[in-house]
Amino acid sequence: MRYFIVHLVWLIRNILKYKSIYSTQYIVFEEQKLIYIPVSKCGNTAIKECLTELIKKEHKIIKNDVSSVHAIDFPQIRCAELPQKYLKGDYTIFAVIRNPLDRLISCYFNQVKPLNLNWISGKRNSSMANYLFGYLNKNTETLEKFLIKILKIPKFLMEPHFKPFSTIVRYKSTEIILIDLEYLEVWFEKIRNKFNLKPLQIRNKENADKNEIIKGIHPKILDKIKYVYKKDYELYDSIKNKPSV
Repeated sequence: MRYFIVHLVWLIRNILKYKSIYSTQYIVFEEQKLIYIPVSKCGNTAIKECLTELIKKEHKIIKNDVSSVHAIDFPQIRCAELPQKYLKGDYTIFAVIRNPLDRLISCYFNQVKPLNLNWISGKRNSSMANYLFGYLNKNTETLEKFLIKILKIPKFLMEPHFKPFSTIVRYKSTEIILIDLEYLEVWFEKIRNKFNLKPLQIRNKENADKNEIIKGIHPKILDKIKYVYKKDYELYDSIKNKPSV
């Protein structure tokens, strides 16, 4: 009962403060004038693994319960929108995006399918398992069932792995650099060389034939995805197949 109350208070607090249950995270390196806007399922883990080298040792705090780069205490600010002082300054601000449907497929196969989503399991504390009081614990055995469930969720309640990236990256292309995931490794070389970082290693590259997977999704579900993620498609279409700047 105590968990329910604490979780409910957390939900209400974030909705009131950030207009979403998950606040947008901005990783800010003031000295290097570099800002990264994380978008889940868009090379986020690989980028963070590289950026850990920019963190001063005294700030590299890792939570005991999670052995992951996502548990590292990056210098960050959490707010609804990035303060204007960064947008007007000479900061390099970047975010990575990808085809919205590819992102959802990746989310399912890498975050949902491999897990036994037992809510508040004593063996694992999965964010997916705990999400919305265990909403994804049932009827997510197939990709289609998973898509049907998440498409019913209001955007402000969506979990970061499938939350529309257009609600995270809300700035004009002139203010931030948007990179297509397909070009990330090439573009990131400039950042890596400038700050002497280790090579980027993108994980969870899907080997499955996406065309075959997409053929197995009902057309009505695909139409619904295009409707719900309309702004994501527009944002992605504006940069896809273009060399990163």
